[in-house]
Amino acid sequence: GDIVVTTYQRQGVVTSLKQLSDIDGGFLYLVKPFDPLILQRLETAQENLTAYRLAEDRSSQTKMVFVLAYLQIVTLVLILSVRLAQSAAMRISEPITERALAAQRVTSGEEGVRVVTACTGDEVEDLSNSFNVMTETLDERRQALVGAREESDERRVFVETLLSEMNAGVIRLDTGGFITLANKSAETLLG
Repeated sequence: GDIVVTTYQRQGVVTSLKQLSDIDGGFLYLVKPFDPLILQRLETAQENLTAYRLAEDRSSQTKMVFVLAYLQIVTLVLILSVRLAQSAAMRISEPITERALAAQRVTSGEEGVRVVTACTGDEVEDLSNSFNVMTETLDERRQALVGAREESDERRVFVETLLSEMNAGVIRLDTGGFITLANKSAETLLG
């Protein structure tokens, strides 16, 4: 059956032994001389092949580590990008929301509405300044209108009182000739 190979490196000989099946109790014994340097080179090649396979395995592991590190860095950059975007959006949306709420207060009739003006040097600061000037102007005009209305009401009451106390009949006509105002004496006279 089997072939038994033995290497004698120092002597530079390789032997092999095989039992012969055709000859009962017979063996074939071969001796082959070789250059010991070749065997040493073969062993070196085998060691180098083993080292290469080990390095290849380590290379795969190193590649996996780099891929995982890359994915972690990409994930971190994405998270930071989202956070920065949220921060920028809040810096813009919060002042706009504050101004919108202030505008609703003005619409509901509240007087003296002002917004805080931050010295940011951007459009939000310009919007805040414009809003405050607008509400100040609205408050001044509202006060002027209220004052004019009160004065008009006082004049109307004065004229009505004066007309009611007069004995002479007084009427007021519009441009179409229709009576718009008449005191009691005029109503009595006109029937």
